[in-house]
Amino acid sequence: MWPGWETEPSSGSRTRSPNGSGRLPRRSFLAAFLGPAWSAVPSPILWLFRWLLFRVEFGAGLIKTRGDPCWRELTCLYYHHETQPMPNPLSWYFHRLPGPLHRLEVLGSHFAQLVAPLMLFFPQPIASFAGLVIVITQAWLVLSGNFSWLNFVTLVLAASAFDDAALARVVPLEGASTTVVAWHEGLVIAFQGTPRTSGPRCPQAHYGSVTVTGVERQPRVPWASWP
Repeated sequence: MWPGWETEPSSGSRTRSPNGSGRLPRRSFLAAFLGPAWSAVPSPILWLFRWLLFRVEFGAGLIKTRGDPCWRELTCLYYHHETQPMPNPLSWYFHRLPGPLHRLEVLGSHFAQLVAPLMLFFPQPIASFAGLVIVITQAWLVLSGNFSWLNFVTLVLAASAFDDAALARVVPLEGASTTVVAWHEGLVIAFQGTPRTSGPRCPQAHYGSVTVTGVERQPRVPWASWP
């Protein structure tokens, strides 16, 4: 599925870019290694999910700052809620929020997409704080607009930023395994090519998913374009 989809841009070109669905197979492939319920998620998988989340959010932030000047002038949300492709019933009310609040929304968006993603690679609880910022931003987008499944898969992907202590506040983890099965971790390392380090393990979160972002519109930054 993944190699087949990767060949499509050459044939589909501009006719195929529904807000980044081209990366969905990559995330599906990675999600296949989350493993069974009786094995904790290996550290390499958690770090790769955070890397994917970083690419999604930071790439979206770069698109804004390099694109329309209104994002740099903090004025884009003066009309975004009214002109977005699929407004929902609440969009009417968001559009009529005071101008200063719209500017604050843009500043919040820039922080969530250009600053918080960098914090995903910091120790806990900083990484959990970054995940919380991204979750709040995505929830705001769900309330104010309608981007179909894009926000929801990003929300699920953001779970990789939280440690067990943070996740246990909102979901039951009593029955979740905290031990990584050796053969499962070996399989992950073999397929993902990510060596296990001798440092402290990433906190074992038990949730993960797939996500997407704009592939044709992704800024050509080499380190942000690595699969």
